[in-house]
Amino acid sequence: MSRLNAFWEEFLKSFHWVEKAAGKIDYVQKIIGYAWPLLGLLGITAAIVSRAFQPFMPYCIDMMILYLVWKVAIAWDRSAGPIIWIGKPEFDKEHSVFDIRIENRGHGLVYAYGYITDLRTSNGDRPIGVISELQLNWFNLDAGKEMSLYGTRHGTLFLANVVHDAGRIPSLALFVRDKKDDRILPLYNAVPLEKQLDIHATLDIRFYDTKYTPIKSKVIKYIFTPDSESFTSYKIRSTGFS
Repeated sequence: MSRLNAFWEEFLKSFHWVEKAAGKIDYVQKIIGYAWPLLGLLGITAAIVSRAFQPFMPYCIDMMILYLVWKVAIAWDRSAGPIIWIGKPEFDKEHSVFDIRIENRGHGLVYAYGYITDLRTSNGDRPIGVISELQLNWFNLDAGKEMSLYGTRHGTLFLANVVHDAGRIPSLALFVRDKKDDRILPLYNAVPLEKQLDIHATLDIRFYDTKYTPIKSKVIKYIFTPDSESFTSYKIRSTGFS
């Protein structure tokens, strides 16, 4: 069932080429690819409307079938092996942290890593001290160790901490892994909660095999909204996978 879910996700994701195109050449290629099923659909409609197009109807249907078979084969191949499963963020009262459960619902052993690859306020600025990519920490994982996922073993990733400065002003922070030492990186310093902006975070989960070769990745986006009425001081919601 996990692979079927992963296959269906890959299959649906394959129909978003146009907005995901990296360059003009890729854009044109994806437009052409998108035209095949469109032409097939138009052919069927035209055949119904006018008898003059009926001789072309079998060819249009054949093109649609071949195209769908091609996309199904690609999606099925991509869903093989390890499967990244990302749970819903939960708030841990004991550690004052938003954490998230990560599982490998496919086959084999993988090393899992979690990164914040883009972090910006709602006005598009990066918080002070934030670089382009930050590696997050796992719960109960010693420094220098790898998070291995297999079978029923799961990992809990620290997504964001809620810390307080000397004046007890809450601030969202990241518990990041550095080569030298793990550290807490506050995203606001002494800024009242009501003046803090929404934080847009892109989470990238990456799976590596035992030879540290990248094999799978999955990206999901979150928005942290300051909320003085919530005991967590922040609310979190997902804007979907990308």
